Amino acid sequence: MSHQTTPTESKYRLASDRAAIVRITPPGIMDLKEAAAYLAVSPRTIRQLIERGKLKSTRVGAKIVLRREWLDAMLGA
Repeated sequence: MSHQTTPTESKYRLASDRAAIVRITPPGIMDLKEAAAYLAVSPRTIRQLIERGKLKSTRVGAKIVLRREWLDAMLGA
C-alpha cells in the first residue's frame, strides 16, 4: 500500500501522525526529519543549525543523525 502525500506533507517532513509520536516519545537517536518534528521546525532549519555549529550531529554512512540529548542541550543553551 503506497502512502499518498497531502499538500501539507512532503518527502522532507514526517507524516503528521509520526511527528506527533516523535514529540510525545522521542527516540534516543533521530534522523533529520525526526529531529525537525521533535523541535517543531523544518529539516532545513536543523541543517542550518548544524552548519552554524549550534547543533551537534554525526553521520552514519550518508545519513545525518542526532542524539536527543544534543537537541535538548541546544535548547537549554
